[in-house]
Amino acid sequence: MNNIRNILIGVLLLGSVQGGSADYLVTWNCETGVEGRPDKPSPEVNGHPWGASYTGEHILAARSLLDVVPASAEKWAYVVPRSSTRSDQAFIRIRVACEPDYALCATNLSVALHSAAGGSEKLAVRWSVDDFASDLELEHTGNRLDFRCGPLDTEGQTESSIEFHVYNWGSEKGTTYIRRIGPGPEVSVSGFLREVTEKAGVAITQGDMARCMTPPRTVTNEPKHDAQGRLLPHQSYHRFIKRGMDFVLYGQDEFFQGDLMKDESGRELPPYYSYAKCRGVGVPYGSLSGQAVYPGFHHSIFIETLLTYHAYSGNEDALKEAIRIGDWNIAHRTPAEGQYPNLAWSTFIQGKPGGFHDKDAIMTDKAAIMGLAWFRLYEATGEERFLAAARETAESLAANVLPEGRLPFRVEPVSGEVREDYTSSQIFAVMLMEKLDAESGETRFEPVRGEMIEWLLQGPVESMDWRGFYEDVGDRPENRTNWDAIETARYFIRRRDRDPRYLPAAMRLYEWMDEMFVAREHYYSPAEGFREQLVCYNIMGVHTLHWAQLLTDLYELTGDQEYRRRVRQILNFATYLQADNDRIVVGPWHVPFWYSCHFGSVHMMMEILDRYPEWLEE
Repeated sequence: MNNIRNILIGVLLLGSVQGGSADYLVTWNCETGVEGRPDKPSPEVNGHPWGASYTGEHILAARSLLDVVPASAEKWAYVVPRSSTRSDQAFIRIRVACEPDYALCATNLSVALHSAAGGSEKLAVRWSVDDFASDLELEHTGNRLDFRCGPLDTEGQTESSIEFHVYNWGSEKGTTYIRRIGPGPEVSVSGFLREVTEKAGVAITQGDMARCMTPPRTVTNEPKHDAQGRLLPHQSYHRFIKRGMDFVLYGQDEFFQGDLMKDESGRELPPYYSYAKCRGVGVPYGSLSGQAVYPGFHHSIFIETLLTYHAYSGNEDALKEAIRIGDWNIAHRTPAEGQYPNLAWSTFIQGKPGGFHDKDAIMTDKAAIMGLAWFRLYEATGEERFLAAARETAESLAANVLPEGRLPFRVEPVSGEVREDYTSSQIFAVMLMEKLDAESGETRFEPVRGEMIEWLLQGPVESMDWRGFYEDVGDRPENRTNWDAIETARYFIRRRDRDPRYLPAAMRLYEWMDEMFVAREHYYSPAEGFREQLVCYNIMGVHTLHWAQLLTDLYELTGDQEYRRRVRQILNFATYLQADNDRIVVGPWHVPFWYSCHFGSVHMMMEILDRYPEWLEE
């Protein structure tokens, strides 16, 4: 693995723990150059305040090691003391911040502690993230320490961290802490680790480095290649689709192990009404984010997938479940009286609307996405209630388009107060209004549609400021996303005859995303992988297949066989992401199971295969 952008920022602090003033905990803030603990006032430790000035080797070691951490990280450290009660016990605690949900592997990383207590001692190693932990034991002989760590589950938080505790039995003092605060420059992980360990006087072998740099995969399916080096599918496309849909339609009683929301009649609803994600073994997360569901976006993906699968297979249970999800969202809309009436909520927590980053707000683009799903339900069933819900959505949004031709992002639906202003995600409202005008034969929404498209062309298409999309990410001006950018590019390709600016805009977006988010060197190469966003810079199956939809459009536009080859390789890559229990993992190194990524992967594969039916027959 070569350079990895925004994946790992870490440090090994190896401080002196020998006698004297090292009995006291010392901190050094490398950003400000000021000693002291940044997240607490200055309490006293053993009668000495935090930040007391020490000049021993332990402080020098902390400063020199932390100097090599990239400037994009906020850095501070606690130098490790001896226990105040057991002078023969040393304690080292290492906290390493990493990209959200990244499964970091530090397997067999051998570290020589240049100034740790010597001798042969029995140590304990504990690694943990949130409420998930595992304990190992190891031998410490002389100045060498060997330890192992496994995959880590960080619950998708945007400021996650991974924590290693290395200590003698009975000691509970001392810590080293570094926190990641945002995307930074590209970091060569191997080079960074080597520089840190060299400064610490650490010996690390090539084999140890290679194992450390290879994260454990959430699926163990080994890649297969043909004689030309092309990735072969792990299983047939039909088998991938069938297993995936059987899992969500018939496998949840066996898989999911948590409390479920009930409908008005008291019947339990499937887990994806209550939880957006869970552990890979079907156990819900206990955190607030783990008890959230995102109906505006995710439920629309479920509806689209179920309707596509019904058309693909004739499965009537899929159609019934699509209708039930659509009706549930109609019954749980924003109040009919207010500035943004009759819209799908973008977040529910513990069965109640709003919460998490949205708090009391909704996301306007997610309401538009659900409006598109309701419209498709109307097309599939002819039921007027779905058409009415889609139309009410478009009317509510059209009434709130700002003079510059865009919708704000997060808004309180009754008062209309803006909780977060900017989002590039405007194309879904445009598409919904266009479909409704086409269905009615009218041009009711045409003026506002034109204003919104003009804002897109003069705004994010020029600035590439594509952000303001995900429900579990707060206001992050430095972030960049691609879901709405892909859909905007696809819209311009389909409508290229309407305006000479559309096709150049689509190609500009394609080139930007190809440079920003495509990974061409990974475990399942030569299939490319596609990353979700900068603050979660992970290769994900559903996003890679979404990217393949755009590549399919480009193949049909140009006839260039290279686009077709890339799409085929992506489909093959996706077939490896199905675990033995039929769930489709988010990505090769992403631990939590997300229902939206499972449904969405199946949906996009079916949509792509509808355009390449010969591949399904192979």
